[in-house]
This record gives sequence, structure tokens and C-alpha cells, in this order.
Amino acid sequence: MNIPETSALLAMVAANDRRTVGDIDVEVWHDALDDMPFEDCRAVVREHVRQALSNWLTPSDVRAGVKRIRTDRIARTVELPPDADPDDVEAYLEALRDGRRRTASGDRAVDVWALTATFRSVPKVNPTAIEGARQSLPHRRPRPPDLTHAEAVADMDRMLAEQAEPEAVEATP
Repeated sequence: MNIPETSALLAMVAANDRRTVGDIDVEVWHDALDDMPFEDCRAVVREHVRQALSNWLTPSDVRAGVKRIRTDRIARTVELPPDADPDDVEAYLEALRDGRRRTASGDRAVDVWALTATFRSVPKVNPTAIEGARQSLPHRRPRPPDLTHAEAVADMDRMLAEQAEPEAVEATP
């Protein structure tokens, strides 16, 4: 986080608890939070304001909140195997650590779409082929919408009776 972002964050905090903010306050907060991402710090301040907590927010509270956010983010993320040779232990472990660092900071280590998508052109489908396939599928006869419950039951009984009747088999001499 840079100085202008720290100033904006402290202005949000000051707007909530009516504290006075000077240049020294901004420097102290910046020294305490310079390694934290602004969006995560902002989310912590936003949650503090929404909960209407009466205690003053300190940089250590923000750091603890960002740690919670990172932990939740890591717990929700599916960890992909590192893109390194598993036989090269040092490179594999470094790739694993790098992926975890990126996940914790909110960056995606690998684009999941690039891993799972098949990059090929999909041919255009002929609408008549779709309609022909749809017609060939067995489907139930639609029920007229104006039937009462009793009529629908009678219609269903009639359909079941038609299905139960054995077909006439011609006797061969």
C-alpha cells in the first residue's frame, strides 16, 4: 500500500470514529501497513464500520483482519499443482510457495480457464438438424392447460390403459 492509499484508508477510519488525522498519523499507519494490499485493508475497515464497533480501529486490528481475509481466501481456493518438475524438489517447492503467495495476495497463480478449456473452433449448428433431433426424442404428449384435475387423472388412466393393451398378433396358419 502506498502513502495516498494509506491516507484514504485513514480518512475512512476517521470518518467513522471522528478522530483527527495528521501527516504523522498517515506515516505511522503506512509504516504498519505498507506490505498489505489496499483492497484487503479497505474491506477490513468496511466490515468494522458495518459492525458498528465502538472501539477505535488500530493498524494491528487491520493487520489481523487482512490475515483473516487471506486465510479465508486460501481456504476457498482450490490449490492447483505447481507447474514444475516434481523430480526437481527445490524448483517444485518454490513453485508451490509462489502459488500460495499469489493465492494469499488475491492474485491467481494460474488461469483456470486456460487449464480446463479446449481451444478449438466450434462449428455452427444447423437449426434444422437440431429440430430433427428434437423431434426424434421420445417425449410425452403435452397436456392441454385447461384440464381440471379430474380430467387430467382420467386422461392419464386412458393413456395407461392404451399402453397396457397387448397388440393384436396375427395368427399364422
